[in-house]
Amino acid sequence: MNTSLRTSLFWDYFNRFGNTAFSLITSIILARLLTPADYGLVGISMAVNGIAGIFLNLGFVSAIIQAPKLDNKSLSTVFYLNIGIAFVLYLIIYSLAPWVSQYYKLEELKNILRVTSVSFLFNALSIVPTALLTKAMRFKQIAILSLISSILGGFIGILMAFKNYGVWSIVTQQLVFSSISLIGIYFITKWWPILYFKISSIKAMLSFGVYMFLSGFLEGIYSKIDIFLIAKVFSPASLGLYTRAQGLDSTIRSLTSSSLLNVLFPTFAKIRDDKEQLVKLYYQYFELISFLFCFLAGIFYLISEKLFLVMFGAQWITSAVYFKILVIAGFAYPLSSLSLSIIEARGNSKNFFKVEIIKKIIGLPCYFIAYFFGIIPFLISYVVALFIATIVNIKFLTFELPISIIKTIKVLCIYFMSLLIIVNTIESVFYINKFTNSYFNICIQLAAFIVMYLGLHYKTKSKAITSALNLFYK
Repeated sequence: MNTSLRTSLFWDYFNRFGNTAFSLITSIILARLLTPADYGLVGISMAVNGIAGIFLNLGFVSAIIQAPKLDNKSLSTVFYLNIGIAFVLYLIIYSLAPWVSQYYKLEELKNILRVTSVSFLFNALSIVPTALLTKAMRFKQIAILSLISSILGGFIGILMAFKNYGVWSIVTQQLVFSSISLIGIYFITKWWPILYFKISSIKAMLSFGVYMFLSGFLEGIYSKIDIFLIAKVFSPASLGLYTRAQGLDSTIRSLTSSSLLNVLFPTFAKIRDDKEQLVKLYYQYFELISFLFCFLAGIFYLISEKLFLVMFGAQWITSAVYFKILVIAGFAYPLSSLSLSIIEARGNSKNFFKVEIIKKIIGLPCYFIAYFFGIIPFLISYVVALFIATIVNIKFLTFELPISIIKTIKVLCIYFMSLLIIVNTIESVFYINKFTNSYFNICIQLAAFIVMYLGLHYKTKSKAITSALNLFYK
């Protein structure tokens, strides 16, 4: 691994681990001061804003990162176009807020939507400089800025929660984070737009970005169906429990594969025409991502119930059940993300969009199951759908690179099956022989898992262990 990539990975992981640690501390405090219903209200607001926010990017971030040449005229055009779109989106959300509030029969939701939609303006202003920082692989500056924003936003959110501002504590926390990030990103990049706007100057970006936008639009709507469905059919409290589990699951993905993929995408873009090198990187990093994901997933799976009880309190214990299933479902994420990153980096946004369409069709029956049978049956069916979607991802990657479907699935199964076997063995043994002290019981289970998992892959001479060590020591 070259020095530049190793350094970028270090700072991106530093960013994610630092943010995760501080977010967990903030969440623990807020979860004891607020209620699942409060988080449910914010969850609905984030889902509505998330769908509207899809129209903000139009695929320009990816287009800027993978573009071989850029000039300030095209960047300025993207900048002004994003601001115009953001202002329109803000007006739409502001106007529709009373209707959404009435639909869910939650009066407070109206004002929450109107305030949180201000983030569109912040996001529009930061798109170009953020893409430029990522393209230049300046992850050290991104990490430091992100941590400062998280700490200040979390501090203000906690202070407001102690002052009994309820759900507005979370809303303010998010806005403070966005505003500080915006100020910092311009201070770091020192990039400023010029007075220039001409759509023809971004023709190449639009041709690439249109399919990325459509993919994002499809993913944005699809990924929010569960939130809208649970909020309407069940209750804000049920949604709060679900999003709490979903949030912790996302944290595991962020700590394992997301960081690596965030750094690898600009790397893939630079060598997009070197198929031999791309194939080599694909196998190397897919195995590494799978190894890291399964390691952390096993740890969190075993401690899930105690974790939610200690960190968030008894009112959140149902989230632990959802979380355990989501952890299992996460096996598909490393392969899917890595495959799509390569397809995107090679500039084939059309195939990227086709993959997303097929995957969404495969997953649609899960939402009918949620409506008729509940959240847990929905999550179980979601695991099955993800496995099928994983095969689709592999197939589409073979159109870009000469990789083996069988070899890829074999690598995934080695780590995933070892995870399941070890976790089930430990749970079976400790179900029969439990220690009186529950905390000691958890510690013994974790120690057993770590020794068995690392020992197994060391004994079988796993390439992932070598790759993990080489991240920083070679």
